[in-house]
Amino acid sequence: MATAATRSLSEIRKALRQGDSATAQNLLDSFTASLEKSGLPSAERPAVEAALTELRAMSEAALAGTRAAVEHIQAIFDCARSLQTYDQAGQRRSTSIQAATARRY
Repeated sequence: MATAATRSLSEIRKALRQGDSATAQNLLDSFTASLEKSGLPSAERPAVEAALTELRAMSEAALAGTRAAVEHIQAIFDCARSLQTYDQAGQRRSTSIQAATARRY
């Protein structure tokens, strides 16, 4: 039978899997507040610790993936700013490209 703590952790896990970090943070804050208010029965402690370890691993993996994506996009932007070609003698020629930056509001 699922307890309130395991149901809360399940909802947090679901929000993380869906990429909804704001909801996950709000749920985690509510979970923390409920633990501070009413505590955690010792029988539930191992399951909650295991779930929190899993959530931490998921969060760290999401952070690493987001950072990698940002670096990849930055590399694409850097590459898009210049055009490198070679002349007949094999000398590299770089041409700066002055493209307008896309703006979204």
